[in-house]
Formats: sequence, structure tokens, C-alpha cells
Amino acid sequence: MGKVRQWWRGAVSLGAYGWRAWLGPWLFVATGVVDVLLLSLRFALLHGDAQLVTRFLACDMWVLMVLGCAVGAWDAARIMRMPALVVTVRRRYRAFLLAWVLTLVPVAVERFVVWGVALACSHSLWYRHAWWTLWMAMVVQVLGIGWGLAAGSCLGRLCSVRFAPVVAVVVMMVGASLLTDAGLGSPLFSPLGDTGASVSQVGLSLNPVPLCWQVVLLLGASCVFLLAHVERLRSWTVWTVPSLLLVLGCCVLLMASRFLLHVPPLLPHTEAPEECVKASTTICVYREHEDVAHETIADIDVQLDRLREQGYGFAVPDRIEEASARYDPSQGLPGRVSLGRLDGDPTTLATVKDDLFLTLATPAWCASWTSEEGPSDLEIDDVRRVAMQLRFVASGMTSERFRQEVDDTFEPMSRADTETLMKTLRGCAVR
Repeated sequence: MGKVRQWWRGAVSLGAYGWRAWLGPWLFVATGVVDVLLLSLRFALLHGDAQLVTRFLACDMWVLMVLGCAVGAWDAARIMRMPALVVTVRRRYRAFLLAWVLTLVPVAVERFVVWGVALACSHSLWYRHAWWTLWMAMVVQVLGIGWGLAAGSCLGRLCSVRFAPVVAVVVMMVGASLLTDAGLGSPLFSPLGDTGASVSQVGLSLNPVPLCWQVVLLLGASCVFLLAHVERLRSWTVWTVPSLLLVLGCCVLLMASRFLLHVPPLLPHTEAPEECVKASTTICVYREHEDVAHETIADIDVQLDRLREQGYGFAVPDRIEEASARYDPSQGLPGRVSLGRLDGDPTTLATVKDDLFLTLATPAWCASWTSEEGPSDLEIDDVRRVAMQLRFVASGMTSERFRQEVDDTFEPMSRADTETLMKTLRGCAVR
């Protein structure tokens, strides 16, 4: 059996496949560091939403695919230079497959462990839709990394050990940018999936159809890349003609799938919030945000009580509900006001209370506010005046302090003037 020289120690027998001979099986250490750093940066956003945890983990997919491609190319280039395997084609390609498996299995275990710990720490063990779609999304993420490994293995057979990682990184960065759509709800199917989540997942669920297609495409592409044959042409190593055609055809199919498969990555659901606090005003939020919203709900309830005590009960709605991607309680539901999307973000929670007063002052049922022309400048100014007056009364501040801390241009109005102006706005009067 031949020998292969490691970059950190002496020669190793080819019989000791994997852990001592190759770099790939240690990729899980790097992926674990990247995953933990990603979750620690914005962990507050993950609190209370299992789907957001799952899709947020996809934010580092492009980094892990590029890193995996470089590692796969490194190991493949070293396998090509194992003297005992150059003449034994079957054993050489068995080594490529074994290197891929020994690299991907630890990465998959690490990925699922980090996912489980993140769910447990964020109290997200409850999910309103099918849990198997989240498991499948994690499988797709692992297969995406495996696809990068296979692509690197395919490229590394053509290059020297020194240049293989560099070539793989450049090719994968270009390929990933062509095959991946970032953000939420892309209208196009993406074989690598979208790379993360930036808004609330309430009202949306993962579509299992594109997930199934991603599994088929990524596994098929990985097999094609791993089984591509190469041959010596003078001093160069090149793919055989059938292998070259298969690789190019696979790349074309991956790119064409974005336009041939017209399936949305996310399914919309119209659902009203179910967790309600029945205080002086009923305030309802989604179960995913119940833990992070209780302080905000308590503050809003106190402010609404101040409005009633000061005679501003005409501005207090019967029910306040959190909105979602597909549910807006203020549209055609009298007596209900939208709380907006909480998302678990501390910055969002801090602005929800301020935005609520603007919502209370806005005439949601006026056609002029939803038309192409929109409201007039005078109407917008009136809404702002009412919103600032309600916020001023609810804050319990003096007018001088309110000017100093909130708006130095604020001029208080009387209760009667505020009520008259609100009735005028909600009457949709054209002025």
C-alpha cells in the first residue's frame, strides 16, 4: 500500500483512510465555530420561533459551501497524487466517495446538534406547522454543504494541491451567487434554498415541494461530481468527454431549475393570534412571541389606561392584535387595531408602542389612504398631531418634558379638539 504525506506530520498508510490522512473530516470544527458565531450575533431574534431558528441558520450557508468546496478540492488533489491509487481506478473513486462521506457525516451531526441546542435555548420546541418540514430544511442545508464538497472534489482532481483550494473558492463563490436567492419569499425556486430569514415567520411555512426538489437535485449533482472520471493528457489532468458533458449538463440543470420549477419556497397562511391578555383592552399576540412580548403588552395596557383616565376613551380600541405576513387585523375589522409584527427583536419591541399611537390615529378604512394618490399633506399632518397628542397623554409627562425627550415641535391640543379631529379623519372628509 502506498504512502501519502500529510502537511502536519509524516507519511501515512493509505489503509488509514480519513481521519489521519485527510483534512475534510475536521471540517465540522470550522462549521461549528461559524454556526455558533452566527447564532450569538442575533440570538434575540431567534427567541420563540422554531422556523426562524431553522432559516436563520441558513445565513452562513454560502460561507460553509465555499469552505467545503476548498476542503474537498484539497483532499481530492491529494488523493490524485497517491501513487498506489493512480493505477487503481476503482479504489481511487472509492477514496473520493469515502472522503466525501467522512467529511459530511460529522458536519451533519454538528449542524443538527447546534440546531437542537438553539431551539432548546430559545424555547422554540413548539411550532404551528409540520415539524418534518423543518427537519427536511436542515437536511437540505447539509446537502448544500455536501454539494460544495462534491464540487470541490471534482475540481481538485484537475489541479495541484497548492492551487486546488484557490480555484475551488473562486468557482464556488460564482456558482453559489448564481444558484442562491437571499432574503425572504423569493418568487423563484432556488436549488440551494434561500440564505436566511429577516422577518417574522408567522403566517408563512416552508413549502415541502421545493424541499423535495432540492434533495433530488443536490444529491444527483453530488453523485455526478463525485463520479466524474479524469484522464492524463500529457502533463495535464482533464475530465473525460462523457464526464465533462455530465458535469456541464448538471450545472445547466441546476441553473435552469430556478426558472423551470415554479414553486414558491414559502406557503402563506392567514391566522389570527391566539394568545390574548384580557386586561382593560384585549391584546393578542402569536404564541411564538408570547415570552418576549409580555413586558410590551403590560406597558401598552398601562398607557391605554392613562388615556381612559384622561377622557380619551374614544381613541382606545376594543381589541389589539399582532399582525403577521398574511394577517392584518386593521383591514375591514371594526374595533380592532394592528400591533404590527413583533419579531422578537428588541429594537422592534421598543418602537411598537410608539407606532401604536400612529395606528390609532390613522383612518384605516378610508379609501383615499389606500388609493394611488394617497392622503393629502393636510391629512398626514392631522394624523401626526393626533398621534403625538395620544402619546403625550399616555406617557404621563408634562408638555415641557415631552418636548425635550420626544418632539421639540409638539403643541398640546385639548381633548375636545382631539376628538373632533379624529372624527373628521375617520369620516374620510375631503378637505
